[in-house]
Amino acid sequence: MSPGEETRRHARTRWVAAAVIGGSVLLIAVLIALVMTVLAPGGAGNGSAEAPSSAEISPITPSRSAPAASGPSSSASELPTPPELGTPAATEPRQAQWIDEQAGTIRVHTFGSSSCPAQFESVEVIAADEIMVHFSTDYGQTPCTMDYVATEHEVTVPSDAPGRPLLVSTNLRNSGALSTLSQ
Repeated sequence: MSPGEETRRHARTRWVAAAVIGGSVLLIAVLIALVMTVLAPGGAGNGSAEAPSSAEISPITPSRSAPAASGPSSSASELPTPPELGTPAATEPRQAQWIDEQAGTIRVHTFGSSSCPAQFESVEVIAADEIMVHFSTDYGQTPCTMDYVATEHEVTVPSDAPGRPLLVSTNLRNSGALSTLSQ
């Protein structure tokens, strides 16, 4: 056998070995993926059809205008209409609510991080029927969580603002939100 033939034979052997190793790695990867799919919660081989926990289910309350569901429907007119933009959903707290109108106490909600909630600073009377509630969100270099929750603040309305309905504005990070309070 000449040196050229031996080199070609070794090269062929290396290609065959590389193809066998590559195919084996691919086969092992497919088997691992199959096993992970079967063993995963709710996987094909799990054999149990667990109901989702109550934390995973959002209750849906049909609107008064929507008829009771009796099965699949092809009519879009039977679907409840979403609230108008800017209108809080029934489950969301309003930005401001009266706690005790005689005592002049309101509840103001701010939204943001649960670990760095807005801190009440002051109430500014804009007009007899309008106030601005100022909040601070300066936590410096403190890390805050990336969740979004409501924080409740009890605020006393100054006697300089006896007008009703009362327009309540909040000043939080240079963005304002408005809410009108009436009896």
